[in-house]
Amino acid sequence: MAIVALKLKEKNAGEICFFAQYIHNKMVSNAADFVNPPVLMIDFQKHITDLLNAQTDTHSGSKDSFDTRDLKWSVVVSDLNQLANYVGITSKGELAIINKSGMPVRKSPQKLTSIDAPMILEVSSTVTARIDVKCSVVDGAKSYAFEYSTSLTTPDWKNGIISSGTKAAIKGLPSDTKQWIRVRATGTNNLISDWSDPICGMVK
Repeated sequence: MAIVALKLKEKNAGEICFFAQYIHNKMVSNAADFVNPPVLMIDFQKHITDLLNAQTDTHSGSKDSFDTRDLKWSVVVSDLNQLANYVGITSKGELAIINKSGMPVRKSPQKLTSIDAPMILEVSSTVTARIDVKCSVVDGAKSYAFEYSTSLTTPDWKNGIISSGTKAAIKGLPSDTKQWIRVRATGTNNLISDWSDPICGMVK
């Protein structure tokens, strides 16, 4: 069974744009195989364009331009994670269908001594000093550990919460701050997954 492996942590904002555009084009071309994606392709295209424009604006060097870029970056990464989760479910692990989406797959079969890393599907902040997070379900996971940091350049990851489910609320965060969130899964026999690709959110 083939497994989607985006490996977004290895890509910068510009690479994410080209990668996302390729996946967008492939999924549009093969729309008959991907009938009900969780992200509309017209919205996905807009988010990619927004990130590309925001990346260009960082040439000014202003902090606001980088903050905006990071938020647009997180929207595209969230789109990709939701689509990857959808393609994995829709394809039932069939390589031919995954290939139609343009998404890469893990090169070697997953070892029985490891578990998949979750993907962050949603990050929102509707309550003051709190960020709500939702991640994908990982087979064999008993719990999910969520961490947060104000920076990816010099990350200082702090324990947010350990949840038995895929939803978590990280509380006590400074208002009006940008926070990067990541998650990993813990399974039976103390197996621990890799960390997810981080997603950025602005705290209310």
